[in-house]
Amino acid sequence: MLADFKRALYGAKSEKADPDQYHLALEDIETAMAVVHSEDEAIDLPKTAVSKSRGGRGVLPKHLPRVEEIIAPDLTCGCGAMRHIIGEDVSERLDIVPAQFRVLVTRRLKQPSPV
Repeated sequence: MLADFKRALYGAKSEKADPDQYHLALEDIETAMAVVHSEDEAIDLPKTAVSKSRGGRGVLPKHLPRVEEIIAPDLTCGCGAMRHIIGEDVSERLDIVPAQFRVLVTRRLKQPSPV
């Protein structure tokens, strides 16, 4: 009698859920994933080779806008002669601006070392 009173007062010990309820949330996720995958397949960007120096990271897509920053060394020598550029290092990073993606390109121009 005491057990019946507690059950009437507090309810069942555990709540049982209908298993079909669990599938409802998964259906929404699956449809969203299908939309994303179909958009990815529609873009179908060409595969680019991964360079050895990037450590397994791919090349950033060419369609993203790029903001270039050039860092140039001082091209005048202590003796007054002009130095020349012998090469450059280029690094690209992905920068996320709200609702906009762009690639920041930094070029560091190289100069020969003084003799």
